[in-house]
Amino acid sequence: SNGKVSASLVKNLKHGALIELSEAFGEMTWARLPRSAHYVFCAGGVGITPLRSLIHAWDLGGDSNLNRKIELHYWAKTCAEHCFRPELEALAQKHSGLRLHFYASQSDLFKVTLAAAISTGLTNDSNPVVVACGPQKFVQSAESVAQLNGLRFFGEHAQTPAPASASAYEAQGVETFFEITYSGKKIQASSEKSILESLEAHGFEPAHGCRMGLCKSCTCMKRLGTTSSAKDQSISDEPNEEIQICVARPRSAINLERY
Repeated sequence: SNGKVSASLVKNLKHGALIELSEAFGEMTWARLPRSAHYVFCAGGVGITPLRSLIHAWDLGGDSNLNRKIELHYWAKTCAEHCFRPELEALAQKHSGLRLHFYASQSDLFKVTLAAAISTGLTNDSNPVVVACGPQKFVQSAESVAQLNGLRFFGEHAQTPAPASASAYEAQGVETFFEITYSGKKIQASSEKSILESLEAHGFEPAHGCRMGLCKSCTCMKRLGTTSSAKDQSISDEPNEEIQICVARPRSAINLERY
């Protein structure tokens, strides 16, 4: 009941709304991974799901499979948000080849960088494969660390489906309105206008400067939602992301915090 998806559905869905559900997707299976005797798994948030599946398949795969060594590094916002921890710890007790590391990104005590975590798995006699799943930026960072260390890499990023680009979305020529929460108040914002323009039209006076996405005076924290950028036509649905509202247009309901 406290999940972001369920809470958003209850809060934002209106009578008659249509929801599209798709089959599970992804190619993170043992058959797709590079062959190695040593794997360094990096999970960010919900990215633990396919890595958990790989670990269970490894557990059931017989002696040849168990010759593989797996080190799991798992980041969540808090220690309480580590999913499947008891079952993973039970498997680690069962198999000496499985080592677990849990980190909490919002706790100074448990903060560990990807570079530091991956380096713990490097030894002179091993050439591990780095396998990462989580938010797009997390996976890209893991890939960069792997490349710097000359390691093979396989990754998938977990995010909600979005149009390939802002221009493709706008080519449909259909104006859509999305709910924006700003300073505790809600407005309806047009997909054809910047968030700054929509807020101003409803009487708000957000800080701003150039209106071109250069000075960053209008930067806000996007807690939830999907936006497109007028600067590079990109789409982003990353949570807890700084955005420039003078060039950002809504592509879903948005929850904003001003600085």
